Amino acid sequence: MSSHKDKPAIFREIYIASDRLDKRPFKEVDRSNIDWHHLEALCAEAEDLDSRGRYREAIRLYDKALRIDPENHQILLSKDIAEQRRDSAYDYEADRLLNLLHVPWLYTFFESKNGKAMRRAEREEEAADAARIRSEQHEKIQVEREQRREVEWAAYTQLSNEIRAMPRYQVWRQDVLARYGRICAICGSEENLEVDHFPKSLHALVVQYGIKSAGVEAYECTALWDVNNGAVLCKGCHDKTTSSKYRASKL
Repeated sequence: MSSHKDKPAIFREIYIASDRLDKRPFKEVDRSNIDWHHLEALCAEAEDLDSRGRYREAIRLYDKALRIDPENHQILLSKDIAEQRRDSAYDYEADRLLNLLHVPWLYTFFESKNGKAMRRAEREEEAADAARIRSEQHEKIQVEREQRREVEWAAYTQLSNEIRAMPRYQVWRQDVLARYGRICAICGSEENLEVDHFPKSLHALVVQYGIKSAGVEAYECTALWDVNNGAVLCKGCHDKTTSSKYRASKL
């Protein structure tokens, strides 16, 4: 309880709080309920200061109120909230000043060792998350690219088989054999001979001229039937070409 000599100061605090907050008439206060009114005025004034960001003053008033009623849980909770807001405001101001000044040694003034460790852990966690996201995105792109290649290669395989089944292809094949002879252009073998599009492969021609079907597009593509772009190879040498190696890897 408040001592008798504190009464004038208490009445003054109650009057100031009443006049500022809700205009309560001063005549409501008497000596029988002065402590209750004093407690209410202190809390009202503290809440007003807290709402305006004046946390240190609000905490000081909450401490005065707790001296009157130390077991008041509502006041204890309000004081804890004000202290948390004060600490958050300090951290915000410190970060703002550091961002403005860019002076590393100021961290020793504004931050405790625990604060440094927490910020370091947050930065490391953010860096780890960023690295994980980049890795997942890269892996996803690789998978999508491989799937797209598989689809494109399957479509090309079907198209190349259809082109080789065309009568025009058989004519071109015989023309190449007649021009270069029935002998491998690389090793000179006369066995297991095959005819290949060379130096420009069948796949390169299909891509270059946008051939989508073994119909009119393929038939009218003169580069596809150019005898100068043909070579006689044995199966062993043919399998060593780049296009044959890639085709073998897909089987």
